[in-house]
Amino acid sequence: MPSRLKFNAAVLLALAGLFVFAVYNLSRLRVPLFGLDPCDAVMHFAFFTVVLALVGSLRVLCSYRASLSYQAQNAYFLRSQHAVALAICIAFTAYVVGLARHPSMWTVAGWRNRLFVWLGVFGAVALVMELLVFGARSTRIQPASLYRKSALLTCLLSLAALAFCPEYAGDPINEPAHILTVMVGALVVLLPIGYLLPVLVPSESFDKSSNQVFFNTNSERLALLVGVLLGALLFWIDAHRTEAARRLLPALKLIGPVMGVLIVYAFLAEQLGLTSQIESNR
Repeated sequence: MPSRLKFNAAVLLALAGLFVFAVYNLSRLRVPLFGLDPCDAVMHFAFFTVVLALVGSLRVLCSYRASLSYQAQNAYFLRSQHAVALAICIAFTAYVVGLARHPSMWTVAGWRNRLFVWLGVFGAVALVMELLVFGARSTRIQPASLYRKSALLTCLLSLAALAFCPEYAGDPINEPAHILTVMVGALVVLLPIGYLLPVLVPSESFDKSSNQVFFNTNSERLALLVGVLLGALLFWIDAHRTEAARRLLPALKLIGPVMGVLIVYAFLAEQLGLTSQIESNR
């Protein structure tokens, strides 16, 4: 594996820690709009994407997939790094769009300067990550990707969804609105990344083995099913905080992350090389 990719992995890991620290300090400001879905959902799914992509990088780095070719290992490793950078860029975009939609919530606030500082750190992390990953790409001619137009369209639609999607403000009566805004937040993160990865790091060896970008393997489809079922359970517990559901309230802290990781896995596992090679080639 090229030393540049290994160097990037170490730097990205440090930057991911700085990203978490910046988000933690932003959360301490209790900016109201950051707690609204789909913005809040975007941040959660972006975080789970970063975690899963780092796991994918570690798996390739440790030569767990010994059966993969040298070219495929490098491609999966670079895709994992792109996924980390893209997830953080999307989360940063969601915050900026949210601030633009609600200037009255922060323009006269006493914590405005601290907001700018930590948002600047957030943006700097996203920018440095993208520059690092793009700098590691091969300069040789890459095979053309079939998903270029789909990637562009998906990015534009995701930006439009962030700008115009009605926000869920915590009304317990309107549970369908909560579910829909969380779904929008998840799709805003996962669809652009799923289409961009084969465009940014194309490879004939595994892009042409699938007829579609998402859900090509049984493990991805199973993860999606279990993730959706856990999500339904999570929303049911959250909507019914009395009687039987009340006993399950402590489980929300566990169900949410498990649901998030499973759904991210369902959308991106094959792209990141987390499925078995035999299964992926079917």
